[in-house]
Amino acid sequence: MPRSAKGPPRFIILVAVLLFIAQVFIFVRRIPAVLSGDGDFHALYRAAETVRRGNAHELSDRDAAQASQNGPARPANAEVRLNPPAYEALLFVPFTFLQYRTAYVAFLGVNLALISLVIWMIWPYLERLPGVWRWFPPALFFCFLSTTLAVVRGADSIILLTLVLASAVAFYRRDEWSSGIFLGLGLFNFQLVLPIALLFLCWRRWRIVAGFIIAGAGTVVTSVMLTGCVWSGSYWHNVRSCIAQFPIPAGEMGYEVNGTTLPTLRCLLSSIAGSHITPHTVLIVTVIGSILLLLWTATRPPSYALAVLVAVLVSQYERIQDGVLLIIPIALVLDARIAPTSRTQEWSRNIAGLLFAAPTMIYLIGWRYCILVPLILALLIPLRSTTWGYDLPPAS
Repeated sequence: MPRSAKGPPRFIILVAVLLFIAQVFIFVRRIPAVLSGDGDFHALYRAAETVRRGNAHELSDRDAAQASQNGPARPANAEVRLNPPAYEALLFVPFTFLQYRTAYVAFLGVNLALISLVIWMIWPYLERLPGVWRWFPPALFFCFLSTTLAVVRGADSIILLTLVLASAVAFYRRDEWSSGIFLGLGLFNFQLVLPIALLFLCWRRWRIVAGFIIAGAGTVVTSVMLTGCVWSGSYWHNVRSCIAQFPIPAGEMGYEVNGTTLPTLRCLLSSIAGSHITPHTVLIVTVIGSILLLLWTATRPPSYALAVLVAVLVSQYERIQDGVLLIIPIALVLDARIAPTSRTQEWSRNIAGLLFAAPTMIYLIGWRYCILVPLILALLIPLRSTTWGYDLPPAS
């Protein structure tokens, strides 16, 4: 075997081992705070308790939900996050029959099981990575920072990843009805799901759009049945409140871009120009940039990986753990470019690899994740002119 064939696996294994050690360190470091109530699972658990007690209408009232005395006290410096919609809280009701810490461990097991399911789903569509190193696909998930933070914080991001990847696999199998239904079930994180659905609407994938509308209508009806008609207005009021409290430069509204914000266009603009322009100007420029990016993407061939990448960029209020969706485009680009035959393909591979490893380095150094935005934008280039899997035969 030539040296070039031996070298990359050794380097890949070394990087994977170092990243995995870093994930263990981050996990152990974050566990005490999460067990004391500073985590996403805390909000999901208390929302589910509210539903189980028959007070689902309180989910639309942020103050009432946060004033609840069930479960550990919420730390004073905990970040502001949107209360989950009622239909999502309903999924977590079984966990409320356990004490908080026991429920957290149980949900930790569920997340690990879902990650295993996700690896199993994507494996048939990775033609080259398993040949380079058999454990490459699992390493992509277990050595990625967003996966670690989603698991340790008990976030719903792994559930969202499972639904989005199931939607992508159905799309690759040409089962577009199922693709739309899986995507619609992920509406509990509408800011990442809606842009994907909008792009498929622009691409005239009517079955995906129809399935999305059917599933979305089901989630809305379920939430309204649990909380009453007042839920809709109150929930969207809370959405606007969360977006308004998006971290922006201090001196305008008292918030700063921090180390939990997903790398988005708004995050980047706030960091670069936020001290020179007003927060409202930041929002307006971001919206214009997002619209232009969506319009450009709509002129490209239908690509699920491209849609996911754009959805991350145009999101207005998300956290770094939701960046677990980036695994989909990263994995597909690495698989296609792992053995580059040109300088352009080599650059694409290096960009995808850097985007995979950089979040962990940024976490350990203490920088802001918004510096990842140029890498995400650069990854648009290899995704712009291919369907990435749509022409593959259905996985056996």
